[in-house]
Amino acid sequence: EPPFSSELARRAVITALDRPYLAELGKDALEPGCFLIPDGIVGHSSASCPYGDADDNGDLKTARQLLQESGTAALPVTVWVQDASPERAYARYYTKLLNRLGFDARLQTVATAQGFGLVGNQQTSPQTGFASWFNDFPNPIDFFSVLDADFIGPPGSPNAGHVDDLFIQQQLEKLDLVPAQDLGSAAGDWRDLDEYAARKTYLAVIGTQRVPKLISGRLDPSTAVIHPLFLSDWSSWSLQ
Repeated sequence: EPPFSSELARRAVITALDRPYLAELGKDALEPGCFLIPDGIVGHSSASCPYGDADDNGDLKTARQLLQESGTAALPVTVWVQDASPERAYARYYTKLLNRLGFDARLQTVATAQGFGLVGNQQTSPQTGFASWFNDFPNPIDFFSVLDADFIGPPGSPNAGHVDDLFIQQQLEKLDLVPAQDLGSAAGDWRDLDEYAARKTYLAVIGTQRVPKLISGRLDPSTAVIHPLFLSDWSSWSLQ
């Protein structure tokens, strides 16, 4: 929805993002980043962010120039967020950032149980907002449901931005056929797709969640495997 149907407007927002500050708001439970596929999952990209480094504090001057070029400055914007922590803090920062850029932004908080149902509903047609999620299985295709046009339509769709990109659809159709045991052979294609999506600015990825693990001093920490999806691999733990 306007103004974020404009790629320049989306790029302005991403250029202005202060990801290190967002990490502070998240009490260091956020690892700043700009790609969908996290470290530890096949296809994770180690490339530089296309619009400002993930460790930068944002470039407001360049962002405002992009916004002026987009012709969308001063337009009203509603930011949607679920009533949960730290999402509320992230969304408050984001709303203030949009106003600093030149939009007329306000925050719309909804009950957590209704969040995805409302934001993913075509009748709601949200302009922008904040969302977080865990993947269900260790396959990069699980992360791309948020950009998959096949999910547009049903209430609660993960593709809240109604992104319908021909290249993304072609790649997903091909990569969905790769068996789990052969995912490594498609790592390059997944990286290319993730970097393409970042350049198109369909999402303003802020990073991935960091999960602290506390273990007994009786355990040998060098053997404790922490999986990015399944977390504790109990079979790897052993006593000192």
